Amino acid sequence: MGRVERNIEITYGSKDLARNPAFQGGWINFGYWKGLLKAGKVSSRQDRIGASQSLYRCLWRRLPITDDDEVLEVGCGRGLGCALALLRFHPKRITGLDFSQDQVKRARAINRRLLESGPCLSFVQGRADRMPFKDGDFSRLYSVEAAQHFGSVAKFANESWRVLKPNGQIALTTFFAADSSALAPLEAMLPTIRKRIDRIIPIGDCLNAFRRAGFQNIACASIGKHVFEGFERWLASREDESGWPRNWLRAFRQGLLDYFVVSGSKPIVNSGDNLFIS
Repeated sequence: MGRVERNIEITYGSKDLARNPAFQGGWINFGYWKGLLKAGKVSSRQDRIGASQSLYRCLWRRLPITDDDEVLEVGCGRGLGCALALLRFHPKRITGLDFSQDQVKRARAINRRLLESGPCLSFVQGRADRMPFKDGDFSRLYSVEAAQHFGSVAKFANESWRVLKPNGQIALTTFFAADSSALAPLEAMLPTIRKRIDRIIPIGDCLNAFRRAGFQNIACASIGKHVFEGFERWLASREDESGWPRNWLRAFRQGLLDYFVVSGSKPIVNSGDNLFIS
């Protein structure tokens, strides 16, 4: 494990990022704040939790899940999103995958009752670029604010293709740079990017990785206007507690980065022209 990966492991493992006041209720994402921001009012803890849950719902609108699906969440953290999906959609099976063994242990402890109620839910430790699953294990795959930590989004796309069944669907949401020229300014503005804890790449590189892996019907939607302002307001109300970097909204307004939902589907028949990156 390299230094950057060790830093990510420590951030989510022994430091337990979910305990930082920038986040609430065990959820670790910037949140989707549409409908939750009230003029002149500080957001409540319940608003913060609601924004984190709404980010999942925003993603799921691009990824229909039914009770016949076998679902994988990559970067599941404490497993709260998996539990929400299980209770909302009642899929045949849902598996949470996370790089951090500490997070997997927390997910199993927090969701103990759901785990004991049947075989529908499970949590596994593993890498996004080397998933410990068989070919065609899942019909739906999603990832919420985790791809910025992946060592290679291209390898993640190829692995997602491999573990999805024909006609399977994928969706991810997180922040990406506008283009390669934005990388240096972002490193100067945001320490998590400078330290490579957030390994941000241009959105075009992500879309190209999906295409080269073989995904079709690729869609990309910007949702930054409903993410960064709400997150900034929350950070401003907790500035003395969280210590979280405060330039996300500024970078968004300068057009350096944005928050996206990217989705695609695996065709029933492989056209034979998808490229796999070693």
